[in-house]
Amino acid sequence: MKICRILRTVKCLRFIQILYQLYYRLHKVSFREARLESVYMLQMEKAIYKSPCLNNGVFSFLNIESRFPDWNDTSHGMLWVYNLNYMDWLYQQDMTFDEGAKWIDCFIAEQLQNRVGLDPYPIALRGINWIKFIVRFRDSIDEEKFKEWSDFLYSQYVLLTKRIEYHLLGNHLLEDACSLFIASIFFHDEKIYRKASRLLFRELQEQLLSDGAHFEQSPMYHCILLDRLLDCYNISQCNLIFMGQDRAVACLREKAELMLGHLENICNKDGSLPLFNDSA
Repeated sequence: MKICRILRTVKCLRFIQILYQLYYRLHKVSFREARLESVYMLQMEKAIYKSPCLNNGVFSFLNIESRFPDWNDTSHGMLWVYNLNYMDWLYQQDMTFDEGAKWIDCFIAEQLQNRVGLDPYPIALRGINWIKFIVRFRDSIDEEKFKEWSDFLYSQYVLLTKRIEYHLLGNHLLEDACSLFIASIFFHDEKIYRKASRLLFRELQEQLLSDGAHFEQSPMYHCILLDRLLDCYNISQCNLIFMGQDRAVACLREKAELMLGHLENICNKDGSLPLFNDSA
């Protein structure tokens, strides 16, 4: 029965997914510290705040509230602990520098024991949240702390470049591309920029339909990926550092306008999202 289930699953996968499923199982990559020669501070217009999920030391994900357990605690389910490792709360509106810095330092101090947080998807989402937090509070961060955080963040992205989610494709691959694109500008890393921009615009071409809808047809994922695309546009248009980047900005604006138009067309009259497919 188990073999039959595996065969029914595998027959629906693309060849590249099967290839990378095998490759990532056979070729293990571990986290290693990397050092940046130089670190820069980028500019950013005010971004969209995240929904509050941390209040007085209590985390709330998926309608389940809990104080911090540890980064690997799956007692509330795998998706709950993944949300914990995304660290979205770093960019909720009432977040203070001291509170956010405490959690970044906690993550760095405990990374050796953290299995969940160094999976590719949490790295991609958390990386954007760290970058936006650093930019938001850039005047409060001393040079030594900025260098420590930047080095650790760069180390995570080095790992992500070796674990891009080709085995999953879809929104996961687009999230990876967006995160690497933003990171490349933050680090002034042209090699990552070229890799990320090729992947990003290839996936946008495939995953956005002609009416601006995301091809998974889930209004929730459409909004999540639109938010990510707006982050890419925001940071890229404020920091033109690579040759040809202005063309990337124009393309990002065009895709974001398409996605915004589709969202406006499908929203209910009260502004709520229709609960189609994998949507909440």
